[in-house]
Amino acid sequence: MVSASRYTEATGLTWENVDLKEKTIALYRSKVDNESTLQMTARVHKVLTRRFDSRKEGQKYIFEAKDGSKRKYSPGAFVRACKRCGIEGITLHSLRHTFASRVVQAGVSLVEIQNLLGHSSPVTSLRYAHLAPNQAASKAVMVLDRFNGEAPVGG
Repeated sequence: MVSASRYTEATGLTWENVDLKEKTIALYRSKVDNESTLQMTARVHKVLTRRFDSRKEGQKYIFEAKDGSKRKYSPGAFVRACKRCGIEGITLHSLRHTFASRVVQAGVSLVEIQNLLGHSSPVTSLRYAHLAPNQAASKAVMVLDRFNGEAPVGG
């Protein structure tokens, strides 16, 4: 779930942060001074396993610069790759917004979004609330119908 991280958080990841067996990533969030444990998607696990198997002797950072330090902010390659695919107007930070938008639309709560993205305040996560305006009402109806012993609508 590296898309939940900020660019600088991802580039600061060391192999010590990754547990391929448990499929977790310990992510330090310097912007808000906290740490999160993220679960890997199958794709992230596959990519990190491949990178781990092909890492250089003594390689500390997962995303290393040529001199062995962590990568600096360099969005150029990402932007060029997007342009080659016909995608304009996207930034690396757009990936965080896409991640948050998709999980909100899938029913993940704003409190959970706050934790996944490492927001220090729930107010920051509220920008995604408009993407699921009727979710709370739908969930409430389902709960009330269960209490009344009625079958849920559509079920």
